[in-house]
Amino acid sequence: VSWVSSHHAVLGSDSNLPQWSEVQGGSDSREKRFVCLFCHKCLMTSQNLEVHMRIHTGERPFSCSQCGKRFTQSAHLKTHQSVHTGERPFACRLCGKSFIVKYSLTLHLKKHHPNV
Repeated sequence: VSWVSSHHAVLGSDSNLPQWSEVQGGSDSREKRFVCLFCHKCLMTSQNLEVHMRIHTGERPFSCSQCGKRFTQSAHLKTHQSVHTGERPFACRLCGKSFIVKYSLTLHLKKHHPNV
């Protein structure tokens, strides 16, 4: 009996709980991957699977105290809060334009200051 089938039996055949399987990795190491029951996406940790499952369940456990908007991840809520505070911590050292998230600054630099 494989690890997955033995745990599937423990969870029950109609269980909606996430399950995980072992996938053979390189050399002698074994990688444990957590598999989504809905779309079969493989994730490296149970925490990643828990967050991923929110796509399918619609769960949004993090709520903005200012406007009530809900988010699947606390980091998304933290980024959103700058809408209310006006904070833009990532500034371009060349022109001074500022951004809420670092990735937006990176895109700005590539588009407006490509040779620097």
